[in-house]
Amino acid sequence: MTMLSFLTSLNAADFTAMFWFLIFFEGPRFLIANVTAGFTIPEPFRMAGSPSGAPSVSVILPCHNGAAGIAKTVASLREQTWPNLQIVLVDDGSTDETPHLARKLLRNTQIDVAISTGLRGGKSAALNLGLGYCTGDIIIAADVDTTFDRDAIEALLVPFNDQNVGAVGGNIAVRNSASSVLATMQAIEYAIGISLGRRVSGMLSILPVVSGAFAAFRRDALASVGGWDAGPGEDADLTLKLRRAGWKLDFAPHAWALTDAPSTMQGLIQQRLRWEGDLARLHLRKFLMLLSPLASHLSLRDIVSTFDVLIFSIALPFAFVVYVLWLLAAYGTFAVQVLMAAGFVYALVGVFTFMMALAISRNSSLLRLLPYTFGYGVYCAYVLNPIRVWAFVQELGFDRSYRSTFVPTKVLSQMWRF
Repeated sequence: MTMLSFLTSLNAADFTAMFWFLIFFEGPRFLIANVTAGFTIPEPFRMAGSPSGAPSVSVILPCHNGAAGIAKTVASLREQTWPNLQIVLVDDGSTDETPHLARKLLRNTQIDVAISTGLRGGKSAALNLGLGYCTGDIIIAADVDTTFDRDAIEALLVPFNDQNVGAVGGNIAVRNSASSVLATMQAIEYAIGISLGRRVSGMLSILPVVSGAFAAFRRDALASVGGWDAGPGEDADLTLKLRRAGWKLDFAPHAWALTDAPSTMQGLIQQRLRWEGDLARLHLRKFLMLLSPLASHLSLRDIVSTFDVLIFSIALPFAFVVYVLWLLAAYGTFAVQVLMAAGFVYALVGVFTFMMALAISRNSSLLRLLPYTFGYGVYCAYVLNPIRVWAFVQELGFDRSYRSTFVPTKVLSQMWRF
């Protein structure tokens, strides 16, 4: 019996009994995202305005052992249509060729400021240090493994025409999508989660994170919240602080940047354990008070954004694991066929959602990913969900983020005190 014939042979009661998770949990998320996206009209690219009357711009590039990507990142910044960018490179205690390359780029006037601490303080410390050397009204933070379309900076500045906007996230795609099947799945994930998902959440004023890989901030907004806090997940942390301070957060869909994604399962697991653990720490510990009616500056945007993360990013993966365990207990070996059928449904949903992302982003380069989208739903359900659950268990039960190698031990030890 084929998968399609198996599904069509079920009556409504049997279908609901077997696939209640997809109907009552995944269904609402799918409908909310895609119905909202349906009201999103892909606007044409608008210029940020005349440079003579526009804000000055500084770019901070924090770097720890990132020598392999620095030259390409700086070159793509120097090719921008937006003129007179100040580029500040902060070497955060690197042990590779980064200090040497920084001095070389400075001598060749490819960067304007080069700072080498000789001591690692973490990404937040590097960003705050670099901020002190910036002269621009708008501060852009970017990773040194990221490259940019020639008009990316100009597109990123457009939302700042609204004086209430404090931060803007750029659109990020995967550069090495052909390196492995996992990298291809992540390229599709970025197209759906960033190009579509953040566009929708930005439109609803509940943007969950202004990505640390490519984002712009109004200098006054950074000053109002004291810059970046120490610790992992500094981009999501700053996003929550800015929203709580009353600043609007926006997403620039035409500001395209490229980054590399992990191409191996080990690399993917390590990355996602860090990302998802940081998500749990910030929303379930540091900023959970945003849901309290006694919280200062309580806003509907805070409440909706926090519930969106708690329900769809944290609770749903746990619910999926419970669903799989229930299937195994209720149907025994037949549960495998049910899970395969569920995977087929996930595949169809993944294809439809990617098509929506493709239509809205209007990025023709993403078309090459279309044949692989049938595997995307299965990748999310049976690869990402278990990793997420394990990350949350490690964080909530064993405080994994406080032992992260992404942040120096001396910084993490101070985090424990607060």
